[in-house]
Amino acid sequence: YHRSDDRYRKSIAELGKRIDHEFEILIFEEEGLENPHVFDAFYDTFEKRFNEIFQKYGDDTELIVNLSSGTPAMQACLATMAINDPHKIILKQVSVAKADKNRTEREKNKEFDFETYWETDEDNEPEQPCRVIDIENEAFNKRVQKELIAEHVRKYDYHAAMLVAESIRNSVPEELYC
Repeated sequence: YHRSDDRYRKSIAELGKRIDHEFEILIFEEEGLENPHVFDAFYDTFEKRFNEIFQKYGDDTELIVNLSSGTPAMQACLATMAINDPHKIILKQVSVAKADKNRTEREKNKEFDFETYWETDEDNEPEQPCRVIDIENEAFNKRVQKELIAEHVRKYDYHAAMLVAESIRNSVPEELYC
């Protein structure tokens, strides 16, 4: 849909007007991604793009990533990167709207009318609840960190194991640090 009618950038720009905020929209279109279901197909591409963003805006930049779109492989890749990347990557997810069946029909329409779509979008109603969910990724993060600690211990690198353990200190029993 992005290529055919630019609906996503238009929506973000319209939202920016409504809340008096100018968004910078970056679109990365990769050619040759023939297997969107394969996890490894995305890792290098996402890492390259993320590095470009952090180089441009600085290492202390917070990058907000929407996990709602894309294939399961893309979502898993992004969730993994958020844990392993030293930068601040914030994961968000958008729950499905109640009137999603109407939205689906409008999106299939070849003659997409942005103005009508925007005006009839229930999310623009003042009393609509926010459908954005923060993804903490804590359970997955803790599991990855525990595996990393175990690997360091197996290699007798106790200093590295303690550094990783300190990063999850608040989420494991204190007696493990005695």
